[in-house]
Amino acid sequence: MRYYVMISFLMFFSFAFSQKDNEYDHYYDLNEAHDQVENLHISGTIQDISKISFKQYKNLKRLKLSLEFFDENTHNTNLNNLCGLQLESISYSSVFYNHVPENIASFFPKCTKKIKADTLKLEYRGKYGYIPKKLFDFNTINSLELKLYQNLLKADYEFFRNLISLKNLKLTNQEGFTYSVNAKLFNDFRSIQVLKIHNSIINKASLKRISKLKTIKHLELLDSDFNNQYLNLSKLKNLESLSLKSALSKEKGVLFINTLNSDNKLKHLSITDCEGFVQDIEKVDFSKLSKLETLKIYAPIDKFPEQVKSLKNLSTLHLQISSWNTSNIIPESTYAYLQDLQTCSINTDDENYNRIMGLKADTIVIDNTNGDGVFLARNTVSKKWGMFQDLGNGAFKELIPYNYDKIDFFGWNASYTKVYKNNKVGVYLSTWSYFEAAKETIPCIYDDLRKVNVDNKNYLAAKKNNKWGLIDWKTGEKISQIDYDSLIELPKVAQKN
Repeated sequence: MRYYVMISFLMFFSFAFSQKDNEYDHYYDLNEAHDQVENLHISGTIQDISKISFKQYKNLKRLKLSLEFFDENTHNTNLNNLCGLQLESISYSSVFYNHVPENIASFFPKCTKKIKADTLKLEYRGKYGYIPKKLFDFNTINSLELKLYQNLLKADYEFFRNLISLKNLKLTNQEGFTYSVNAKLFNDFRSIQVLKIHNSIINKASLKRISKLKTIKHLELLDSDFNNQYLNLSKLKNLESLSLKSALSKEKGVLFINTLNSDNKLKHLSITDCEGFVQDIEKVDFSKLSKLETLKIYAPIDKFPEQVKSLKNLSTLHLQISSWNTSNIIPESTYAYLQDLQTCSINTDDENYNRIMGLKADTIVIDNTNGDGVFLARNTVSKKWGMFQDLGNGAFKELIPYNYDKIDFFGWNASYTKVYKNNKVGVYLSTWSYFEAAKETIPCIYDDLRKVNVDNKNYLAAKKNNKWGLIDWKTGEKISQIDYDSLIELPKVAQKN
């Protein structure tokens, strides 16, 4: 059972203790011990925080410190009660509304036993805040989440140089502000594996330095400005996952992909709102993406990139198309490919598509041959396919329920179509021919079904366990046993019956 504690010294010098499984709060004495507390959020002055006995929280895992103001009249006070803490993560922020006193460092002791934490979260406010560098054991910090409220000051770069074991870095900006990322920040990150930069300006020098971080496996650059530069991926030989959003200019759209070496390890690629990439998608050298397992393009495309079908390891595909009417975007020959993918989502901002979201579908494939409003849809939850008809005015008719791994469209005036499940095939009757009686007549238990005609009578030849037999597609009744070695013998069987 997890517990959460919030301490605010602005509220009657007490703190709220809440059990997450119940929606109620209790109030306790300030220094009452709670052995089961795992999360602690403290907000107040240095003098107030110094009164807390952290040793009482024997199971403390996550600590958040918020120094919201400073009492300049505080003397002989320090935070040595923080020394020796061992945590999963610690979050730290400080705001000084007047000015930071010159003796601020004296309030943060040089601990013999420093705070050990796997994750450090900092809100950086430059001259309006303070980073207590003496408190942390830098050798234990694997992950750093840094939120900037202003550009980094020269004096604070030394702090980041001490993070020699850092493997994960997430850099964000205060909402509504965009600050520059200085190349100095990356000078000493020799072991970094995960780099996430959000809402930042990345200058040429920084982009060049990022391109040389050979240990990176996961790179995420969201809502960031490259200043019309492009990312060179040639040296990122261990890169497995790349996510970009609003980070590519029209001129530099696809060049970053084509800088990959042929022996790259990229498995997951996500592109969002990158106009330059979408405009030149046909210029992407997909041969360099042979190991790709996931491709997500969240920007309207006007033509399905046929080269995608050459990616043999691809199992997840998400595309945004420019119109719900897919006839000019996705060729009919591509439908079977889309259905065979483990996960496939195709959507659009088109009003018609949004209207069909009531069907709870994540992928739509339209029958462009018959032109009667029929389309296949895949259920968002079950990932099973069904067939529907658009009747107009927001009305849709279910032709085949969400129950199959794959469905063939009905042929012109056809009485049935094939449905597939677990790599087996069955038959579903047409609503237009059988109305309310339309249903699955042959379950998906056969390896193959073929139409045969004997004496002007239509049958289905069914194959199972390398044996053939005849089945009435309308009723599902077996005309013969599934016991014949070849199709050649079946006409004789039909004539006898």
